[in-house]
Amino acid sequence: RPLEIRLLAGEHVIKRDFVDEDGYTRQGLDLDGPAFSGVSIRGAGIKETRLSGGMLCVENTGGGAPFCLEGVTLTNPNWHGLYINGANNPCSVRLTSCAISNCGGHGLAAYGSRTSLEMVDCLVLRNGECGVDVGARVRISGASSRIHGNKLYGLYSEFGAVIKVSG
Repeated sequence: RPLEIRLLAGEHVIKRDFVDEDGYTRQGLDLDGPAFSGVSIRGAGIKETRLSGGMLCVENTGGGAPFCLEGVTLTNPNWHGLYINGANNPCSVRLTSCAISNCGGHGLAAYGSRTSLEMVDCLVLRNGECGVDVGARVRISGASSRIHGNKLYGLYSEFGAVIKVSG
């Protein structure tokens, strides 16, 4: 049975450092490799549970079940909120009822020809660069989904991204 992490209501500050693929030290949590396939992090709701202070990175999870994030607000004033990368191996992520807001960089960045992202009823608001910057396969759905108020573009597509939006 896949690992499920339940976060209680309140603010949960990310206080870890990691070295990214470009050699920069970043504050955040790097979930890299197939051990994170099928892992779920579930909060009490976007108005209740907040992850802040660092970037959440999900990379190269393999071809299994998606990494799932649900009922959480991500904020990171220093850089991106969520970074997804499947450049070397497949990476699949599903966001449900999440908010990504007030990040210094992109709210969400997803890259890699083997990356897939599904966003259901998510908010991406007031980020310092693009709300959603993708070079991957993306599906956005749900009547409550909103991407607005970001400094550059709300939804930015590059590197042959395929984006499907339905309400």
